[in-house]
Amino acid sequence: MISEIAIISQGELGYNDNIFNSLDISNNTKLEYLSRLPRFFQFASTQTINRDLLLRYKQYLRDDNTLGISSKNKYLTTARIALRELYRQGLTPVDLSVGVSSFQQNNKHKVNGLNEEEVSRICDYLREQDKSFKNIRLRAIISLLFFQGLRQVEICRLNFDDIDLANGVIKVLGKGREDKEYIHLHPASQKALKRYLRASHAKYGPTFYSLNGKNKGNRLTTRGLRQIVQNLFSDLGIEKTVHGSRHFFTTELIKYYKSDLTTVARFTHHNSLNMLQIYNDEIASESDPEQLAKAFQYDL
Repeated sequence: MISEIAIISQGELGYNDNIFNSLDISNNTKLEYLSRLPRFFQFASTQTINRDLLLRYKQYLRDDNTLGISSKNKYLTTARIALRELYRQGLTPVDLSVGVSSFQQNNKHKVNGLNEEEVSRICDYLREQDKSFKNIRLRAIISLLFFQGLRQVEICRLNFDDIDLANGVIKVLGKGREDKEYIHLHPASQKALKRYLRASHAKYGPTFYSLNGKNKGNRLTTRGLRQIVQNLFSDLGIEKTVHGSRHFFTTELIKYYKSDLTTVARFTHHNSLNMLQIYNDEIASESDPEQLAKAFQYDL
């Protein structure tokens, strides 16, 4: 049977960094795939290459206690796409990407979001800092994270001509979107962006750019943005991720609009309400211990 014999030699399944060139994906996504690809090819170099290859790779990932379920799925997905592309490009005689499901993940949102006290502490801290361009830029970035709920990639994609302060809006290229959408600015964001635009003296190109290092003057990357914000959190002893700011933004809106998820989605620009429902369930579950105690008012 074909599953019991080598389909291709290990030498033919070699690492190829051009493997994703034919995919209709962003450059950032391609770079993410490429960063995870060597692990798969290193594993494959020790294996018999047959139909069970991807299943064995999944079992290998399952046994790795250093990776979370989300990371394991990313590595598995990268391997699946790579194998599919090898077949599509005629480099393997059969499609080795099929028949293996992803790791099952708990639907609970894993991010520990910022809370009101932490957000207030960060805002107070930033107001006390000097008026250097670095701090002015940081305040603008934080305003887009906290008060607009923008994703990191959405901030990095912003250009100067996307910002219309006169009308209080910005144009954002959202996740999985082909076209930009208008987002109304919170007064604090408008104020921070106005100060930043005045200080930058730039009129076109990327809104946020690197201030030092080999990428100085180039568009700020998501990795660079994360480092900037994580440094701020670290200075204040806040052990949260940058994405925790979007969690805070979404959670506060759900509370304010009393779980009207359709209205909340207008601000968070989620493509579906499924993720918002997870946020909503988490908020509701916060009162579960108290309600349980009230339901059974006994003692032993």
